[in-house]
Amino acid sequence: MSTRDLLFELGTEELPAGPLAEMAVALHDHLCTGLKAAGLTFKASRWFATPRRLAVLIEGLTLSAPDIERELLGPPAAAAKDENGQWTPAAQGVARKQGCAQTGG
Repeated sequence: MSTRDLLFELGTEELPAGPLAEMAVALHDHLCTGLKAAGLTFKASRWFATPRRLAVLIEGLTLSAPDIERELLGPPAAAAKDENGQWTPAAQGVARKQGCAQTGG
């Protein structure tokens, strides 16, 4: 699987020196958690901080996540379409809940 390094750099106004490392660690941890939640893997990660920059270097980041197959249950077929072949509110609700755009009948 192909990998690349990713440098995420956030330019800011002057940050206070006291909580600088804490902010950089929080950015690092949230970024790493988000990548893992998206199914992406990486070899190593480091954070950097200056008064005007927070940065995270992700080394060996996979370029794509594995496909995920899910089976979702909706209303019974008889309740999913009306007598005209149009999607019922029950079917539309299930599709909307899964983030699917409504398509033709």
